Amino acid sequence: MLLLTIALQAQAQTDIPEKILQMEQEMYSGNLNEAEMHRKYEELMEAYKDIDIEKTNFWFQKAIAYAREKENLDAEARCLARRGLIFSGMREKDSAAVYMDKAFKVIEGKDLFVTEKIVYEQYGYS
Repeated sequence: MLLLTIALQAQAQTDIPEKILQMEQEMYSGNLNEAEMHRKYEELMEAYKDIDIEKTNFWFQKAIAYAREKENLDAEARCLARRGLIFSGMREKDSAAVYMDKAFKVIEGKDLFVTEKIVYEQYGYS
């Protein structure tokens, strides 16, 4: 059983495109500034959405935690909206609406007009 588990994990790793693995390595390198980190988190969520929903969830949780740690409301709202779009693409309209609403609540009353515009545009796609 242990060998089967190891074999399946090895197979799963080979199913992941090299570009995604490189993005993960960049994340762990410690060489990215804050803006690059936020961008990579979104890219990884997007990259995994059709491959591995657990990895999508993993990178979403990391992105939210990082945005909150840095007190970056802009990045937090964008991450929540991205999550909403991912759910929308999976035809999970209720979940998509929940995350879009969370994104709006994060930016409500703040001077984040560009982010607000982006969230409204993404809400239109969900």
